[in-house]
Order: sequence, then structure tokens, then C-alpha cells
Amino acid sequence: MGWKEFYIKKRSGGKRLITSPNEEIKEQQKQILKELYKIYYPFDDFHYAFGGLPFKNIKLLAEKHISKKVVVRLDIKDFFNNIDEEILLKKLEKDFKKKKVKKPDIFLNKIKKYCFYKNEIPQGAITSPFLSNIYLKSFDRVISTITKWGYYSYSRYFDDLTFSFNSKETNMCPGHTPKERAKKKKKK
Repeated sequence: MGWKEFYIKKRSGGKRLITSPNEEIKEQQKQILKELYKIYYPFDDFHYAFGGLPFKNIKLLAEKHISKKVVVRLDIKDFFNNIDEEILLKKLEKDFKKKKVKKPDIFLNKIKKYCFYKNEIPQGAITSPFLSNIYLKSFDRVISTITKWGYYSYSRYFDDLTFSFNSKETNMCPGHTPKERAKKKKKK
């Protein structure tokens, strides 16, 4: 089969399924990851991602938000299990075409064969963190655009989204703080 499933305890309680590849699959994943790094280097598409990338980590993410008065963290439930294989493969195909990857079909088939298990990118595979960043590139871009309107910062560490700002009045929907709503009511 090539994969081993086991559970670890979550900090918040409950269990987390880890799916670990055997050595043969792991070696293939290392080669795939090395090739993906070459394709996506210098990682300009991943400005808001701080996990699963060389030279980025949770400490750098924290430094981005440390001077803010308010920090909000959200978690995407069952993150890796909810990444759609078909959508991810289409995103990869589009990127490979744009970046002029040689023999993209062969590389995509290799990714499909060694990086997916039961149509998911398993938590426990060394390729899953980077593939999850590719999957969420456009999401990060949209969220970051919205945050610029509201004067707050956004970053992501795998499935943990972090927003920070300096005013308690900042709202996730720019133009809709309590003061702004009160002004609109007075005008009516």
C-alpha cells in the first residue's frame, strides 16, 4: 500500500490522523518537492504563507503581528483533508503552463501518484505543506487585498489564519466599523 495511518493527540483535545508514506514514496516526494521549489522559486506567489516554505517560519509570522494591538487567529477545520485533488491539479497545471515546465503531464502524474492518498494530500507527507500553499495562493491574494482596505495585516501558517490591527474598531468589512455605521444613520 505504501502508507501508514496513525493518530496523534491534538493540543485542543481529540485526535489528528497522520498518514505517513513508506521510504520509497518519501524519496519520490523529496524529488517532487525539490522540483516544485525550482519551479516556484523565488516564492513571490507566497508572500502571505509562512509554513511549508524555505526560510519562512512561525517566528517570522509572529514578528509581522507583534506590534499590533489586536490579533485574531482562525483555524481552517480539517485543512489537509479538505483540499480538493482536482482543483489542486488544475492549479498546478495552470502554473506549469505559465512557468513553461517541460513535460508537465508527466510531472503532474508523478505528483498524483506519490503526493495524494485517498484523493487527499495527507498530513504527514513532506509535499503536503507546499502543495497546500499552491492551493491557497489565490485565497491569500484575495484576503490580503481585503485587509489592505481595512488597514490590517494578514498572514497564514498552514491552516492558521492571522489578522492583526491597531484599533479595536477595525472590522473585517472595511467601512463598517461601529463609528462608520453611526455616521451613516445620522445622515439618514
